[in-house]
Amino acid sequence: MKRGASAVWQGSLKEGAGSVSTDSTALENAAYSYGARFKIGEKVAADQTNPEELIAAAHAACFSMALSAQLDSVGLTATTGKSPSPGLKFPLTSQVPT
Repeated sequence: MKRGASAVWQGSLKEGAGSVSTDSTALENAAYSYGARFKIGEKVAADQTNPEELIAAAHAACFSMALSAQLDSVGLTATTGKSPSPGLKFPLTSQVPT
């Protein structure tokens, strides 16, 4: 399966804004900006993202899948889990086969 993404940027670095989209449409025109990246000013919308947040989300998703694979390899099944959050907590529940 081939997946891709695109980004559009308009304007200067500090005054401009952009959007990112993925081929899967999981992200469609998600807004990002310099202000959102560095949390500058009060005008930053809560629904804006930044490149670091997108990379962090990708790493968290990969970590969750890798942990699930490791649990599978020893006969355990992860039923819920939330990838590392502030403080590196990882709440997880699993089922042990009977």
